Amino acid sequence: MRRLLFLFVATGLIAATVTALASASHAKTSASVSPSQEAAWPWEPSGAIPAGTADNNWQYGKGDISDSQFSYWKQLTTSNVSGLKVAWDESIADAGYTGGIQSVPVVVSGKGKNLPDVNGTMFVVANKGVVALDAATGKILWKYVGPNPKPATVGAAPAAQLQYGNTTKASSFCNGYLVTGQQDGSIAAINALTGAPVWTNQVSAVSEFAGHTGQTSPVSDCDITAGPNHDGLVFGGPNGSSSPLRGHLDAIDLKTGALVWRWFTTPDPTQLPYILTWGNPAEAALGGGGTWGSSSIDPGLHTVFSQSGNAYAQLGRQPGKDLWTASSFALDEETGQLKWYWQEAHHDNWDLDHSNPSILMNLKINGQVYPAFVTCDKAANCEVLDRRNGSPLPDFPMTEIKVADHSGKGLALNSEYPTQPVSACAPFTVAGLAPITGPAAGSACGMANVLIHCPTAQEAALEFPTYPVGNNGTPEVAECQFASTYSDQYTIYPTCSCGTNYGRNSYDPLNNYYYTCGNNQFTSQENASSTDWHKNGATGGLILSDWIEAHNMSNNTIGWTRVMNGASYVAPSGGGTPVLTQGANTGYPAGAWQMGCYGGIFTTAGNLMFITSWGGTGVGGTLSAFNATTGDGPLWEWTAPGLVNDSAMTYEYAGKQYVALYHRLPTSGPTANGYANAERLAREESPGSMDMRCRITSGGCKPRESATENGPPLQPVIPFPGIAGR
Repeated sequence: MRRLLFLFVATGLIAATVTALASASHAKTSASVSPSQEAAWPWEPSGAIPAGTADNNWQYGKGDISDSQFSYWKQLTTSNVSGLKVAWDESIADAGYTGGIQSVPVVVSGKGKNLPDVNGTMFVVANKGVVALDAATGKILWKYVGPNPKPATVGAAPAAQLQYGNTTKASSFCNGYLVTGQQDGSIAAINALTGAPVWTNQVSAVSEFAGHTGQTSPVSDCDITAGPNHDGLVFGGPNGSSSPLRGHLDAIDLKTGALVWRWFTTPDPTQLPYILTWGNPAEAALGGGGTWGSSSIDPGLHTVFSQSGNAYAQLGRQPGKDLWTASSFALDEETGQLKWYWQEAHHDNWDLDHSNPSILMNLKINGQVYPAFVTCDKAANCEVLDRRNGSPLPDFPMTEIKVADHSGKGLALNSEYPTQPVSACAPFTVAGLAPITGPAAGSACGMANVLIHCPTAQEAALEFPTYPVGNNGTPEVAECQFASTYSDQYTIYPTCSCGTNYGRNSYDPLNNYYYTCGNNQFTSQENASSTDWHKNGATGGLILSDWIEAHNMSNNTIGWTRVMNGASYVAPSGGGTPVLTQGANTGYPAGAWQMGCYGGIFTTAGNLMFITSWGGTGVGGTLSAFNATTGDGPLWEWTAPGLVNDSAMTYEYAGKQYVALYHRLPTSGPTANGYANAERLAREESPGSMDMRCRITSGGCKPRESATENGPPLQPVIPFPGIAGR
């Protein structure tokens, strides 16, 4: 599978607009916000610089160290985005590559940053390493190829790449280095000017990584002002929780590659009372909790925020919460000391491990401003917490609910915890949550309605062709999330692969909207017997729909919702066995949303929200643009020749704004997954003398705080005048 870089050119604009845009495209001040005063962006944590400014083109994996996925670049607007078209593409992988792609380019510009091109150098994690490209032309400047995955057994040949490809989900530029995870579970720093490796730190050496081919390379993030000499600290850890490992987050000195501290996501026997949350403390030693999501950073609070994966083994463990697996947590970035944590799933039996990037922002709620931490787990249980102490913010309450156990025997059989944390804003019932058509604009409890938490009989019938009976003839019954299974029925509930998963959400400070895309997908399971906790699954489990939503972060209401149809089982008009049918969506080819939205969203000061869909049978993934304020759209849509399993991004070069996407190529004919063994290099230009182009490329320490669980009392901070409008 080859990966491509694409250049898009704006066309079809009226003459006056063309002239204005062409003129503005050469005036940097019209497309950026001056970074000279931090007051220009009061929504950011102190010390963070947003993308789309003179000091940050898009040099972090998710735009900025707050992970906002927002840029101030604004040459592209709702008025001219419809004119984008492909101008060129570039392949950057070896021939025959068939793996996945989850990497997102970064673009760095500015003098004194150790760059091949100070006007803008693009870095893409690809081909087991890193590729540097000219951000204006796509010309490859250098390539670095890292190590292969570890062999599954001693002396065996290594796999060609990890299961989800030879890239990492996120990398970072940090003080002249490109820092990235590698196929063997290590993190490396690469000289940004030359492509030469500077150091390697085997963050997975302490854990079991050999033969662990089911995930991706480690994610890495960086604070350029932290560390022993305040010149850079890198954060990362081992990926995955589906093998026996003890997860941890490491802090690495950027200059030397030396380990500064390591915090484990499962406690050791001396860490009371946390070790007592494991029914069998010995299970914590290899209890999973890999740090396969990314980290966000608050330099002012000297805090790094990250998340842990599910416990290992996923089923069959002794009862207990199993801290700190399936959790968000905050660590002192200089010492690694735990400040607070929030566990999204107690004794996670559902693979609800946390991979969704958290976003940091300052929110005004009821006249007060709070330093917020916002994230969602795989099942779209979303938390809006005070990032100083982990307590839920006003209008975003949380509660513990009892787990449904229809048989009265499932909790004990499956060793499940009797309660789970969910939003308290709406009753956790079918009546209290949004219908299949999605929540309406203005609806309250927006963050509780990112997707369907309690499937109905109507929705179950669309997902499972044999409903209301399972594969073996036992009843099939729709229940709410976390429902305990037993051997007397197939229980339908939201699956681990739905929700927001690892897809990137975005925060637009100019609209004060937090954007999500939730995949509505269910699983159907029953226990193997009345004495066996192993589970059988039923046929089905499609992505029924995707809810794209804008959430008002001052009052927890829905700004707007767009529902994309994925796929469903539909009975023929004359009756008979239901047939898998791709959903139709205006502005997209049929099947474009069949595999959901696992890539992500980014937003811009041009009032645009860009989002990717994965694609489907015989159709590639898509990149499309919507009006960020109203949800109108798609204003523009581009169907990739292959699948799209990552987010796009935007950057500026020589006064012009670009959009970049890294993606797969198709095979010569339609296939079920669109994987490819082909490449091409193409160049298209729009007619006329359009001067504005947009590219799509394939391709100081506070006092220590004690650790707190799920929140002490709220502490408002000093209000600021407000966030300027567009």
